[in-house]
Amino acid sequence: IVPQLISTTLHLPLDQVNLILDELEQKLFFLVRNEQGAVSWAYPVTIEKTPHHLTFKSGERLYAAWAEDAIAAPFVQGTLQNKVLSVETETSCKHCGQRLHISLDSNLKVSVREQGITPLVFMPDVDWEHFTDPTIIDAYWRNSTFFWSEEHATEYRASANQVDGIYLTLEQCAYMTPITQGTLFAVK
Repeated sequence: IVPQLISTTLHLPLDQVNLILDELEQKLFFLVRNEQGAVSWAYPVTIEKTPHHLTFKSGERLYAAWAEDAIAAPFVQGTLQNKVLSVETETSCKHCGQRLHISLDSNLKVSVREQGITPLVFMPDVDWEHFTDPTIIDAYWRNSTFFWSEEHATEYRASANQVDGIYLTLEQCAYMTPITQGTLFAVK
């Protein structure tokens, strides 16, 4: 979304829109702009290609910047739009590359198309005090991933230079979503 469209839609001066975008981006909060200055990521979705393809039941197709965003997308968008939304995430196991299809709705009901697997979400620790990545997306997207199973996560962790973090089941991640997003929706 280009700043001019935001300015026109919200009836705000373009200078004010750019100041707001600058502040939000500098504080690594909710959005990232591309080289042309357009908003390319607005939590929790992005137009930038990532491994996490989102398809909303209504037909919109976007990406999640990282694995947790794929879980948060229907909840956040459903809360903002005040309706129940369903999203299918197509992604892959970081260890073996096998495709995963995860369905989630804004009420955080989760299901996996592939039978007999127990996917995990890896959430990396980020050292915010010494943060040097260009954007918040860069800090997460390479490291926040899905795994086919606990066995795959263990094998990957043993074979790679994995960053510190935590592995969560889909249900644990979904449970955490409204808790961690509480500040987003505390004031309506």
